[in-house]
Amino acid sequence: MLTCPTCGSEEPEGSRFCGACGVPLVAADPPADHAAPTPVELIAPASTDAPTEVVAPPAWPQAPPSDPAPLPPSAAAAAAAPVGPRRRARPFVLIAALLVLIAAGAAAVLVGTNAIGGTSGKSESAFVLQVSENVLGRLGQADQTAAEHASTTDAAFARAADGGRIVQAADQAAVYLRALSGLSGKQQGQVQLLLAFVGANERYGRAFAAFEPTNTQSQFALDGVAAVVRAAIPTVQSGLPADLQLPSEGAFISAQIASPPPPSATTTTTPAAPDVSVAYVQQVDDLLNRSHAVVLALRSFVPRATSDAITRSNAVATARSYVDQRRLELEQAQALAVPPAFAPAQALLIRSLQASVADDEALVAWTVARRDGSGNAQAALDQANRIGARATALKQQFLQAYGAQRQAATSRSPASLPDIF
Repeated sequence: MLTCPTCGSEEPEGSRFCGACGVPLVAADPPADHAAPTPVELIAPASTDAPTEVVAPPAWPQAPPSDPAPLPPSAAAAAAAPVGPRRRARPFVLIAALLVLIAAGAAAVLVGTNAIGGTSGKSESAFVLQVSENVLGRLGQADQTAAEHASTTDAAFARAADGGRIVQAADQAAVYLRALSGLSGKQQGQVQLLLAFVGANERYGRAFAAFEPTNTQSQFALDGVAAVVRAAIPTVQSGLPADLQLPSEGAFISAQIASPPPPSATTTTTPAAPDVSVAYVQQVDDLLNRSHAVVLALRSFVPRATSDAITRSNAVATARSYVDQRRLELEQAQALAVPPAFAPAQALLIRSLQASVADDEALVAWTVARRDGSGNAQAALDQANRIGARATALKQQFLQAYGAQRQAATSRSPASLPDIF
């Protein structure tokens, strides 16, 4: 039997929520063991008792076709509170990952519903003018100036000054966007997209300011964040009015562009090849941190969707955004250049992300069944739990194999990895 930590009631083992007070009954995560790699061919089948990625209640109500009335602000805020034990995570990594997640969620809502709320608000022309003048114009100018300077000089003080201007413009843009009022639901969704892009741009500015041509870590940091911003531009742009133009992808430069080799009239120097293992570890670590944020968001989303703290149509759009994020993570993992020593861990990573995609697709099936009042929501829940347990077991096996090989290649402790992703 499980004992409720709030009211003391006893519930059968396997229950997700207390039948007396409704508090989630979340089993403690098993301690991560990063002792040694586990060969792919020796992987044991996952136990059905393994913790799942999504904390789910024991019974999922079938839904009527229409969305329920919205909760009062105080009740919605209470229902939206995350459940389960808090995770220790690096704040800057979690914030960056959540910004990407917000962008994906807001884009999915805009595409799926064409609005996120009412229809009243500023006229589109007024909204476009304000955002262009006070956000994108200033931020784009700072990005472009930094790119132009980098093509003509490699002085550290110039990079620091240009990067500082990007950070300042991004900070001011975020303050301005959060202070906007009188927006329609659709405009609020567009503001969330812009905030996500501005946050990524701010990280780029910091990496640009800290870049040193002789420092490998700063090179990987700049290349990684520049790639993230460039990849986000088409997605964010698709959710904005046509007259709102983001900076071009060419404004975000890589380390190689920022530090061109000096010309030589007599000799030709072949640059040293980067350490493939270090590059692989940096890319996988970034992917794991983003995926960790998705898991935390899912654990908050399920109770909110169950209690109808968010409308059922919006719940479907949000669930689909998680699937899109997982598919993107899988595509990125499959595109990695894998050093031979990391091949066993890479195979586990791909299998675990494939299981996560299937798990999140089952979650979408549940949200659709609740929204439309059709299908079998309980069967979709059971399927999500089964797949989620398998995904969690695969991920723990991956963390063991990857953590040991990562430490051997880079001296980074396995303890710095997220406990789940």
